Amino acid sequence: GGAWYDVTRVFYKTYRKKCLKRGIHAKMITYTNEAAELIKNEMPGFATVRALPQTFAVPSSTKIYADKIILQVFGEQPLAIMVQSKALTGAYKKYFESLWQIAKSIKK
Repeated sequence: GGAWYDVTRVFYKTYRKKCLKRGIHAKMITYTNEAAELIKNEMPGFATVRALPQTFAVPSSTKIYADKIILQVFGEQPLAIMVQSKALTGAYKKYFESLWQIAKSIKK
């Protein structure tokens, strides 16, 4: 939701531009009540977004890339934890793909 963009707005804008230049696109899953905020803040062409019902909501964000997982919690004091593990990353990717299959497509 909006908390992510509030904390990372300047950094994330530059990051997305660099990703697009390199041909990197994101797959994102959000929750139905946060989908409009995410779509509003994402650059066109950077991410494919799907939404899950609010009943799936957790108070964190997870990034998966290469052999790394970043768990992020936004609150009074934002927190991020990075774990580097090929085995764990593989398990998280399978979990993400399972959620991706049941999430509904979001159109801008």
